[in-house]
Amino acid sequence: MSYDSLDSPQPNDFWSLLLHTGYLTAVRKYAKSERYLVKIPNAEIKKCFDDSIKSAFLGVLARDNGLERITRALLSGDRGTIEKVFQEMLLRYVSLRNGATRSRSENFYEGFVLGVLAACGSALANVKSEAESGEGYADIKFTNPQGNVGVVIELKSSKGTARFEHDMRAALAQIEKRKYAADFIGNSFVRQVYGIAVACSGKSCAVEVKALKGGDGQGK
Repeated sequence: MSYDSLDSPQPNDFWSLLLHTGYLTAVRKYAKSERYLVKIPNAEIKKCFDDSIKSAFLGVLARDNGLERITRALLSGDRGTIEKVFQEMLLRYVSLRNGATRSRSENFYEGFVLGVLAACGSALANVKSEAESGEGYADIKFTNPQGNVGVVIELKSSKGTARFEHDMRAALAQIEKRKYAADFIGNSFVRQVYGIAVACSGKSCAVEVKALKGGDGQGK
């Protein structure tokens, strides 16, 4: 799935998301083709497939469920709304244990957020995951369709909700120290740039926003 060219979500994007988060494992590549054999890695994840994963993801695509709100909030630095909608979606759709895969738990949350952004369709543009940026690799970056608002998201998997504040400060510091938003900030056409820290633990999350250029990082 190419997030930076995805105009509208498709049901088959679900499988790419599962590969990214480790809920499917690539076994081998077929000769002289771009086809791969994949497998469900264990019985626990098989149960997740049967119980909820596909219906949950397709439910996000089929109904609004806060997608319009989250799009507006992400592009305006509205911390309160971003946190509220992400929390609603985690509670409603994430019924899997992120420790059920061998992937880092941050990969699970990054994959979930990418799935939400993909469901926003053409309301967001240039969505990139783990793209080389500044002096490192930003978790997620995107713009509005006009290209004059830039957003950088850094996710942290916290060891309990008591670590949220610490981890969000670390995430915002990482965005600035490693200059993940340098291309946005240095572009005179981009009038607003937001750094967004998301700390997650289980089905809980917290969000902090910092305006890196223009804007005010609304703490609503």
